[in-house]
Amino acid sequence: MNNFPPLITSSARYIFFDSGSFFNDSVDGVAPTKQIIEKYAQSLGFKKYNQDINKISVEDNIQSGYFSATSSGNKLIFDVAKVGPDYIPGHAHADTLSFEFSIGSERVFVNRGISEYGLTHNRLIQRKTLSHNTVEINGKDSSQVWSSFRVAKRAKIIERSSIIKDQSKIILKGSHNGYSTVYNKCIHSREITLNKNSLEIMDKISGKFTQAKAFFYIHPDIDVSMTDDILKLLGKNFILESCVGNIDINIYDSEWSPSFGINIPNKLLEVTFENNISTLKFDWNEIPN
Repeated sequence: MNNFPPLITSSARYIFFDSGSFFNDSVDGVAPTKQIIEKYAQSLGFKKYNQDINKISVEDNIQSGYFSATSSGNKLIFDVAKVGPDYIPGHAHADTLSFEFSIGSERVFVNRGISEYGLTHNRLIQRKTLSHNTVEINGKDSSQVWSSFRVAKRAKIIERSSIIKDQSKIILKGSHNGYSTVYNKCIHSREITLNKNSLEIMDKISGKFTQAKAFFYIHPDIDVSMTDDILKLLGKNFILESCVGNIDINIYDSEWSPSFGINIPNKLLEVTFENNISTLKFDWNEIPN
């Protein structure tokens, strides 16, 4: 993609412990650690919450707007949140209906993150829809992010739901109207299905559009390749595959920014819609020790 600025990298190796998820202006190294927050919460009388990711569950964080789903040691976070806060959304990104996903302790799909706050090309790109695991329609952003800390027209969530079927399958849904205009009610809907060893992302667009693309950013530690229409993501403990023979998909060099001043090379999957529905399914198996 020609929209990306030149990579800013270093020969140093970076190790990130307990790295957070990257939605909106979230970045490692600027907030108290999880342990400090938990200790402070306990001093106020709150009980410590330990999430068992081996159990199948969905947490609907209604106040934040995010779904957190776990199954068989894997975890998915889905952004079905409104752009906010309403009175000062300066730290918001155009990332509605984006997601992040981990298999065990390994991060797989990650939003691009941020590396700076100044009014720069990097900052402008990192806030755009194309820097997140979601869908861009007609080359526009789902919310009109501009300058370093400004947002104009904002995507609104018009549907959100979650269900666990047969204690084996999690289905998360969300829709937003960020691409609607006075003349065209264009709605992006996303359905994510998580099973023990599979993840399916189905995107649907209702209304008129000329072009739509879905983006999937891969963590730098994951090796990405495509052979004979089979897309492979290789981690330390798993092999994830997707049959993409009938899908218009490309792999690009990109970057991941988990902290200020840091941009690490990674891979980006770009899927171009051939009609109003796009589906990408991934299956994985553990690598024997």
